[in-house]
Formats: sequence, structure tokens, C-alpha cells
Amino acid sequence: MVQESLGFNIRMETNVLFVISLILLIIAASGPVPWLAWGALQLAVLGQFVLDRDRTSLKKSLRRGTPQLVASILLAVGFWVGLESADRWIHQIGVILTIVGVGGLLGWFPLPQGRGRNVVNERLSDQLVTTLIPVAIVALLLYRCVQQGNWSEAELAMLAVVSLFTLALCGVRLMGELTVERRCRLSMLTILSNANLASVLSGWELLHPDRAWLATSNLPSGQELFCSILVVETLAALVILMSFCTLFRDTESSHPESSLSGIFRRNSIIGGSLLFGVFTLAGLPPLAGAWWRFAFLSSMLLPQERSVVTTLPEPHPGFITLGITYAAITLIVALVHLRLIRVMTLDPPMDSPHPKKSPTHSTLIYVCLILLMLVSFMPVAFPTILLSLLS
Repeated sequence: MVQESLGFNIRMETNVLFVISLILLIIAASGPVPWLAWGALQLAVLGQFVLDRDRTSLKKSLRRGTPQLVASILLAVGFWVGLESADRWIHQIGVILTIVGVGGLLGWFPLPQGRGRNVVNERLSDQLVTTLIPVAIVALLLYRCVQQGNWSEAELAMLAVVSLFTLALCGVRLMGELTVERRCRLSMLTILSNANLASVLSGWELLHPDRAWLATSNLPSGQELFCSILVVETLAALVILMSFCTLFRDTESSHPESSLSGIFRRNSIIGGSLLFGVFTLAGLPPLAGAWWRFAFLSSMLLPQERSVVTTLPEPHPGFITLGITYAAITLIVALVHLRLIRVMTLDPPMDSPHPKKSPTHSTLIYVCLILLMLVSFMPVAFPTILLSLLS
């Protein structure tokens, strides 16, 4: 009876935190000023302490929360002091502190973490509050900072290098045998790396409006790419997360990757939803994940600077290097996801309990699948429609 009451209280806390985090995400997305996203991130991270399962020792809870407290202080100093300074050197220090701060809060940089920082036994349903929504808020925060902070080329390059580095590390970590919970969390962290690269392109367009080829190339702008990445990747991650929550018992014990063996044959509906989400994160055509990747790589090859000798437009060596590096890392991440697909479709099925029926999870899965299909059918018009609705 006590265990049932405790489980009910935990579920109630998770549901309340989900509603609050969703409201914070909407505020961060609708507000044009970066401090709204900063405040939403701080409140969202505070909710993780409520999900701390080890409440027997306050000392242990504080010790686990120390890294996030330090990261929050670094973010506050970088955001409110460094980014607001007119001095270029102090502004660059602010950029560094901001990147390190958000990386520490999420466990995204310098080493991507496969589990929450201050949650002892993180359940799959907790990751919606502890990872997916904070990742979207941080992506919006960095995008707003780039848009309004007048970042230099060196600062944009710094954000690009950090994002590529963390994306590569996530791909390498996903190669190994991981639990379902850790694999899901690392996949969600890749969303932030991808969105930051679109923020870099958007910042370049602000610095050099005369070198933008939006009117003649028929490619999406950095802002449109950012919206596509954030929406498409978040929907795909939500499909995967909710499918896992439906497939496994929502307990605090971890689930090995082998538990996904033959899932497509055990439950075709959940297996099909998982395949759709994994295909999207892998960037396989003709799904929506492939369209924005193709547009981003094409934008890297556009003439982004003028030749010193001929004064004619020519491709920027930095963007060419960025495009080649990103293509190689994306290929690694795609192969990792294909390996997971092999486990779900070709490996012999294992005996497992019947998936629990959850109307909320099923509704979220179907809504996200429908939205992903619509985006796949109109990849060019989707960002324009979304931006017009937000404005």
C-alpha cells in the first residue's frame, strides 16, 4: 500500500512538472528576448531536483546537485555579464561561459551524459521533463543569444566546433551496448548540437547580409533551418520516448538494449512507430529528417564570402570544412541508428510482458507521427508556415 501511494505521488509530480515545463517551453519559444529562455531553463532544471529518488540523505542530494549549481552560476555570469558587455574580449568570455553553463546543466558538454545528473534512477517518462524539454529550451536560448548578441565569426565558430564535438561524442557513445534509457537520452542530446549549427548559419547571415543567397538559391534560411531541426527532431524523439514508455513497464530499473530484439514482430504498431522515429533521427529519405540535412549541407557550399583577388563570391573554406565534417559525423550517427533498427527487426524476439495501454502515450505517438508525415510531404513550405504562425 505504501509503495502504491509512493508510486502515485511520483506520477503526480512527473505530470505536474511536465505541464510546467511545457508552459516554460512555450514561453521560451514565443518570447523574442533571450532572458525568457534563460529563466525557463533555470525553472526547468529546478524541477529535476523534485524527481530525485534518493531522498534519504540531503547531503547526497546536494552533492549530486553541485555540478548543476556551478553550471547555473557560470551561465548566469556569462549571460548577464559577458553577453551584455560591449567589450569584445569580455563578450567572448561570456560566450564561453554560456556554452559551458548550458552544457553543464544538461550534461551535454564537454562529455555527453547518458543519464540525468541528479536523478538516481531516471525512468523513461522522466526524460521528457529532465532532457527533451530542457534541450529545446537551451536550443532556443542559444539561438536568441546569437540573434540579439552580435556574435563575431570567432564566437560562431566556437559554437560550431563545440556542437560538432558533442555530436561526434554522442555518435561514438551510441555505438556501444547501452541501456534503452541512456540511448534515448543521448539521442535527445544530438538535437541541441544540430540546432546550434543552424544558429551558427543564422548568425553568419546577420553578420553578412550582403552574402546571403536566400532569394536566388531557394534554400531555407538559418532561421527556417533552426525551426525545422527543432520541430522535426523533437517530434521524432518524442515518438521514440513514448513508444518506449508504452513498451516497457514504467519502473526505475533500466532496460538493456537486447530487450528491443524483434520488437517489430512482437508488436507491429509500437515497432512501426519506433522505426519511423529512428528513421527520422537517422536522416533517411524521404522522411523529414533527410530534408533539412540536405538543405543544411547545400547551404555550406554556397558562396559565403568574396575573393580578395577577383572580388567575386566564392565558397567559404570554413563552411566547406563544417559541411564535410558534419556529413561524416551524420553518417556515423545514421549507422548507429541503423544498428538499432537491425536489433528491432532482424534479431529473434524475446519474451517480455505485454505492453501496457496508455491513452496519453498513444495519443502523443499518433499526433507526432501525423505531424512528421505532414512535414515530410511539404518540407519547403513547413518552416515558412511555422514562422508565420509564431509571428
